[in-house]
Amino acid sequence: MTPLVAKAQVNLHIAIEPGNIIREGSTAKISVSAAGKISSEEPQLKIEGGDLTVRNIGKSFEFMRSNQGVTRVTTYSFEVRGGAGEYSIKGIFKATDGTLYETETAKLQIRKKTAQERALSPELVVKATNGSPFVGESVFAEITLLLQPNTQIYSERNNIVKLSGDGIRAVYLAGPKEAPPINGKRAIRFLYQISPLKSGDLSLTASFKPLIQLPSTTGRRRVDERFDLKSQPVSIVSRSLPAEGRPADFSGAIGNFALSLQADPLSVKTGEPIAMRFTVTGNGSFEFLQSPNPTSTSGWKFYEPTKLDLQRGEPGKPSQLIFSQNIVPEQKHNQLPTFRLTVFDSKKEQYVTLLTDRIPLKVEEVALNSGFTKKQTPSDLNSSNNNTAPPESALSDILMMGSTITPQWSVASTPAWRNPTFWSVNLLSITLLIIAATWLRLHQKKTQKNGKISAKEVLETLKKNNVSNTEFNLIAYDCLRKIISEKNINEISPLLSQVQNRYEHIKFSGNADKLPKQSTETERSQIIEELNQLTKECAE
Repeated sequence: MTPLVAKAQVNLHIAIEPGNIIREGSTAKISVSAAGKISSEEPQLKIEGGDLTVRNIGKSFEFMRSNQGVTRVTTYSFEVRGGAGEYSIKGIFKATDGTLYETETAKLQIRKKTAQERALSPELVVKATNGSPFVGESVFAEITLLLQPNTQIYSERNNIVKLSGDGIRAVYLAGPKEAPPINGKRAIRFLYQISPLKSGDLSLTASFKPLIQLPSTTGRRRVDERFDLKSQPVSIVSRSLPAEGRPADFSGAIGNFALSLQADPLSVKTGEPIAMRFTVTGNGSFEFLQSPNPTSTSGWKFYEPTKLDLQRGEPGKPSQLIFSQNIVPEQKHNQLPTFRLTVFDSKKEQYVTLLTDRIPLKVEEVALNSGFTKKQTPSDLNSSNNNTAPPESALSDILMMGSTITPQWSVASTPAWRNPTFWSVNLLSITLLIIAATWLRLHQKKTQKNGKISAKEVLETLKKNNVSNTEFNLIAYDCLRKIISEKNINEISPLLSQVQNRYEHIKFSGNADKLPKQSTETERSQIIEELNQLTKECAE
């Protein structure tokens, strides 16, 4: 259907801002308005003379009074931009009865830029800190946007420089950030981290579509212009890692790294945990780094390490990654175990193994209060029971702590109790803590009294099947411990050995919710059955 000219019942209008003549690259705002019985459908722009990029930017309403009453005027706004040329633009509306109406024709001229205006165009420059990295090596890449001093750039959400290249992984880190001027131009920088994924000659290119405010030809006003910028390609020569001499424990990290170790405390008894902190400093692919491995594990119990957040440095400055881990000495030692971390040194171009320094340690060897220590035999336990009181329940000697002990280097220098604010803020918490401590003391006395309960009575409690997973492991260990004290047992089944391991995990790691392996209902039944069989043998 051919559009009709506007009639009395439908009033139409079209306008162009900032004027009918704009320069190439600039954006014009087209507003089309309609008053009357107009459909809710969005109007269309009819453009003659070439192709323009059209974007709907909004819809608004206005009420106008006349002799006929109050009329609502609906206005739709569009942004258009394109190449140099002359264009004729009309707005086409649809009435409620389906009839099409069109506005009058608006003329738009887009002229070419002058030499002076072209000099105001921004420039995009890419620079990599290392032009010949190894495959998998992480290096920084800076993208600099150069602007004339009398221009301004709009800050737009999710509109940043994009860096890409075939066979290259690019990760955005920071920006935009104002940098010192370069050759009299404003410099705005973006920071990326790149890693080549294959060897050979690779190319890196940046693209950006900023909205920039430029001065007009007369200099009396400013105009907004959307640029579609692309940098000159930057060549990168990626090298493969040498296969010869690659250690079996190579972590995959490439760069320049240094390893250090701190530990606290350095004077402990056997069975007491030590908090360690590994610090890896340098530049390279930190994402491939794993916690250092001990060169010797004999006489030590190791817990899972924790990887902290990477503290990234500026380009050219080292970054830092910290691992924390707890270990427990099971016998006497005079130093901490040495730890190693194998990486590829990109400067030396060879595989290197980083070793921690030898740290002196004082360990006092004491007998563990357990039915499974190497210092005591089941017969010793049985004979000692005839002369001394029964051992306390396992529930009374559990030492709960976090997965990473807070070492001395993180303790505040000023005691909190000297601060008046501490008492005003935490008075209620302190009161509740005193009440909890009193309850725990009464519970401990009750637990000590229950130490006289036989293994058979403890087993009956275990059969009720209404306890949590953690409590089940504690009660099962207590029952097993009492059985060993009543009868000489040299070996126990693997299933009962797991009971001991879970108990030790709860005691030393302080993380009861993440046991090495949660016991299932089937395993619970099997544990109860084996304990029941051992109890019957003791009775016989």
